[in-house]
Amino acid sequence: MKFYKFHGTGNDFIMLDNLAGKITLSPQKVQKMTDRHFGIGADGVILVEKGRSDGDFFMNYWNSDGTLAEMCGNGTRCTAHFVRDILGFKSNLVNLETRGGLKKITIKPDNQFAVNMGIPDFEKFSDFPKHSKMFENVNFDFVSMGNPHAIGFFPDEQTATNFLNKTAPSMEIDRQHFPNRINISVVWKKGENHFGAKTHERGCGQTLACGTAMCGAFAVLTHILKKVDKQAKVQIDVPGGVLFFCFKADGAIEMTGPSKRVFEGIFFDWLNL
Repeated sequence: MKFYKFHGTGNDFIMLDNLAGKITLSPQKVQKMTDRHFGIGADGVILVEKGRSDGDFFMNYWNSDGTLAEMCGNGTRCTAHFVRDILGFKSNLVNLETRGGLKKITIKPDNQFAVNMGIPDFEKFSDFPKHSKMFENVNFDFVSMGNPHAIGFFPDEQTATNFLNKTAPSMEIDRQHFPNRINISVVWKKGENHFGAKTHERGCGQTLACGTAMCGAFAVLTHILKKVDKQAKVQIDVPGGVLFFCFKADGAIEMTGPSKRVFEGIFFDWLNL
């Protein structure tokens, strides 16, 4: 089976051309493919498929643990890059369907991709608590970007990292508060309109970047914590690189960041799965 490997700020994906609809996945297949010792290695698998309604393509995204996900912000950039370079899509605007809704991606020079990530939703009460909540004496706020996020603000990177390492794995699977599990991000200030962040992703663990999580962090920083003016362009540094955020006129978040094509190959072990 032919595969391609892309990453967006270190968030890496196995990309598969499934326009013909012949590839079927199972949790076991995804786990084997994404295993970094016995497989290809990745944070997730993206099947690029025909659009199902209004989109040019559909992003069929699987987490590395074999669960389906609503969408992935870094994955949308990689998918736009994939359809341009591998599938030969000619337009600089890609209308990409995801389980979390339609995303519009503008292809810019130097492999930068601007994604309209939609309007943040603070009222997904079936996914997370209605109000802010304390975990290990840290206040967290909740937002959906098509998938649920818990955002905590910390005084510095070390304190934030300690929380992520110690508490995030159990917090993710706290079904009392998060019936569909949750993504956890820790954020700290680095300068004017400049922040650092790390994320424990639902179904993946800690990753080098999570686009929807950083959109969620940007939304919480502006709407709830009031640490950023809504007119500002904000830089968030993640372990895998740098992402930029701003609000569009309708209140949607635009995220701009890179995508990189890393390698391609044939996965021979596919027949044994």
